[in-house]
Amino acid sequence: MLNTIYPDFYEDFCCKADKCQHTCCAGWEIDIDAATAEKYQQLAGPVGEAIRQNIVEVDGTWQFVLGPGDRCPFLRGDGLCELIRRADESVLCDICANHPRFFVGLGDYELAGVGLSCEKSCELLLAEEKPLHFQT
Repeated sequence: MLNTIYPDFYEDFCCKADKCQHTCCAGWEIDIDAATAEKYQQLAGPVGEAIRQNIVEVDGTWQFVLGPGDRCPFLRGDGLCELIRRADESVLCDICANHPRFFVGLGDYELAGVGLSCEKSCELLLAEEKPLHFQT
């Protein structure tokens, strides 16, 4: 049985999306996990076609073709994701669905957290004046 350890604010995390001053949808390579890449190849309709026109395989890994400013091609000017707007969150690849959440396995334990490169993660961490506690 895997025991997950996470900070007490972990379950309160929710992306700020268009309210964020910074975006995790620009400035870095956005890799697509193999299962989602396969799903994208089979996805019918305009959303599937748009995705296939904006992904490329590099050294065996699928990724989004970034636009000016290294922006995801589906990041709208208002800071929202066009894929979520046109479909729903189920169309997202693992990194887009999970970031900034992370998981580190340690035997029978898994450490779960949210990366501090995220504005909302920092707000949650710093909001409490009491010591940080972890849940299992």
